Amino acid sequence: MPTGNGVRAAATITIPMTIPKGPMVIDTTAVTERSGTNKGFVFVDDSGAAPTVTNVQISGSNIVLTLSSTPTGTQASQFVEYALKGHDNVAPFNASEIARGNIRDSETDTAVSDPTYIMRNWMVPCRSSVTV
Repeated sequence: MPTGNGVRAAATITIPMTIPKGPMVIDTTAVTERSGTNKGFVFVDDSGAAPTVTNVQISGSNIVLTLSSTPTGTQASQFVEYALKGHDNVAPFNASEIARGNIRDSETDTAVSDPTYIMRNWMVPCRSSVTV
């Protein structure tokens, strides 16, 4: 879970995270990547043409996003959304349109009822402000 706002320098945003059991992992095997996002992340602002997230990296307890360009929207309108992009309200709805993200911790504990099920801690959907 983010522990504070994302901090932007030009086209790079660093988001500080709390990790229940490190290290953080980008997992596109257990959860497939949602089209229209990058590992679940989307950058939004009021420019009418917000830059896209082109890369997601983990650096210690931070998530580092690279944008396609430096944002031009107002500071107050800049946010990073995670696992919030869902279907477009047009039927038919299918699994490829479910909102989701690919960030988890490295928990190895298993469920009491099913020892083959690993109790991973996945990052929860959220919207974080971005400061410069």
